[in-house]
Amino acid sequence: MQIEILCNTDDGTLFSNVAVNSSSSHKWIREVPAHDGHAVIVGGGPSLIEFLPTIKHRHSLGQKIFALNGAARFLNAHGVVPDYQVILDARPENISLLAKAKEYLLASQCHSSLFEHFYDSPDVSVWHPAIEGIETHLPKHDNEYALIGGGLTVGLSTMCLAYTMGYRKLHLFGYDSSHRQTLGHAYNQPMNSNDV
Repeated sequence: MQIEILCNTDDGTLFSNVAVNSSSSHKWIREVPAHDGHAVIVGGGPSLIEFLPTIKHRHSLGQKIFALNGAARFLNAHGVVPDYQVILDARPENISLLAKAKEYLLASQCHSSLFEHFYDSPDVSVWHPAIEGIETHLPKHDNEYALIGGGLTVGLSTMCLAYTMGYRKLHLFGYDSSHRQTLGHAYNQPMNSNDV
């Protein structure tokens, strides 16, 4: 059996987004040396509800929360402001996922409306997914930058992103990526309701 992996956005749109968003004034993610920090990476799977007390405890210890997509809104609703909200998906509907965070880590392939929302904000960093051909769409950039592996999912990419940012201790929550009865997420996320 062969499994075909498809992105939900065509290559032309992705690379157009990369070119436009990479020309913004936002800083680019680069590799930094390893440090002792802990990255608490929070996905939106149904198990997230059960682990909320653990996530809050880790945050109270100063560990940094990377909230993936709509998980940031869920955390906000439960009194947690994540250190980072990470978005990879290029669909314009992702603007509805934006929530309160200390910093936003947006992939260069994201829809430009997300970057426009944060026009010239110092709280946004651009990261470049390691997809074939991306560097031909990047403008000249004098500073170092990293290409972030992980493929098509924000969960795997954020593990690579946190590693690039120097984290070596990664704690994953809400990574179930499965359905529990009728729930695909710990919260309502209509844009993914037709995913199987």
